[in-house]
Parts: sequence; structure tokens; C-alpha cells
Amino acid sequence: MKTHEEKINEIVAALEGFPVNTIKGLIRSARADKGTRAAYELAAARRVLDTLVTEDEAEAFLGKLEAGSRRAA
Repeated sequence: MKTHEEKINEIVAALEGFPVNTIKGLIRSARADKGTRAAYELAAARRVLDTLVTEDEAEAFLGKLEAGSRRAA
């Protein structure tokens, strides 16, 4: 049985080479979904995003998503 970290690392490996906008789209989609697979995808996509953009850019994007979720709720 694979550990959580191994599952996330597999998704990270699969996402390497995808453009930033695709990774951001996956984050938006995974945040809307429920379940274990979505949680793994979200964790992996955040790791990949951190390698593609600066920390400030990543935090700004994630902050906008959080603000949007709070407004929608």
C-alpha cells in the first residue's frame, strides 16, 4: 500500500512540465471537489505551483481563491 506522500509524489511527477495556468486550474478544480483523490491532487498541484512561480505569486493566487470561497459561502 502506498503512503500519502508516495501518492502525492506520483501526481507531482505527472504534473511536471504543465504550464502555470493548467496547474492553477487543477487547484481550482480540486478545491471544489471532495474526496481523497482531490486532496492528493490539491497538495500535488500546490507543490508544483511553488516550483513554477515565486512564493509571493503563489500566495497571492491562493489568497484570491480563499477570498472567493469566503464570499461564495
